[in-house]
Amino acid sequence: RYVTEPDFNKVALGGLERLSWFAATTKLGETFPSMKDRDLVDNFARRINQRIRQTQERPNTTLAETLGLFDRALEINKETLRIPQEVIIAEFMEGALEPLDEFSSMIWPSEVDQFRKDTMGEFSGVGIQISLENGLLKVISPLEDTPAYAAGIQPGDIITKVNGEKTDGITIDQAVRRITGPAGTKVTLTIRRVGQEQEFDVPVVRERIVIHTVKGVSREPDGRWNCWADPDRKIAYVRVTGFMENTVDELAETLGRLRREQMRGLILDLRF
Repeated sequence: RYVTEPDFNKVALGGLERLSWFAATTKLGETFPSMKDRDLVDNFARRINQRIRQTQERPNTTLAETLGLFDRALEINKETLRIPQEVIIAEFMEGALEPLDEFSSMIWPSEVDQFRKDTMGEFSGVGIQISLENGLLKVISPLEDTPAYAAGIQPGDIITKVNGEKTDGITIDQAVRRITGPAGTKVTLTIRRVGQEQEFDVPVVRERIVIHTVKGVSREPDGRWNCWADPDRKIAYVRVTGFMENTVDELAETLGRLRREQMRGLILDLRF
């Protein structure tokens, strides 16, 4: 209800219609054996479609009625197909959220850690950005003031092993799970670097990483950002690299410092 009152009729129909399409997908029998039984599939589809018609005939649907339809869909599945409940929840919710707005989505249990990292700016790990290029696990950049940065990990390094396990065929999610871990524990990255013939091991102790999203022109020896694009004319430059929980406080502190130093103009860089 942040922007407008949701149309729960559309929400309910979106979830039910998604389940109807699910039942009509014949290839799912390869994954869920019960879906090879046409009687069970037809029973499931008939009862879901009945709820769709009932919802279409209503002038409006309340939140409570939508939740009731959701619960009934779970019961229908239990009485017919017996697909794992998580699948039915996922299908219903994906369909229900689609007509709501372009910003709403579900955060599933497997995504919670990444969601917190993206929004809170904190995680436990070594502090590197990685990508997969032609099947190779490549370092995009170490984050400033992190264990990876202090250990000398460089952009362009190829991580060939994590704790002795080869990274051949690894996915980004698998790599993140292997490299991150509780603060105070150690992970050993085997690195292949351009210009060096031999691979070498880099042991790194994981720490609680805080991602700072407010940056300047260059780093001072003490680690602070120099934010003066033109120090003589007092023109400041501040770069915001993302929006996280600590971004507003960091930006307020930086702008306050620049004002105290007689800032006359500001370039605020919000690119990317």
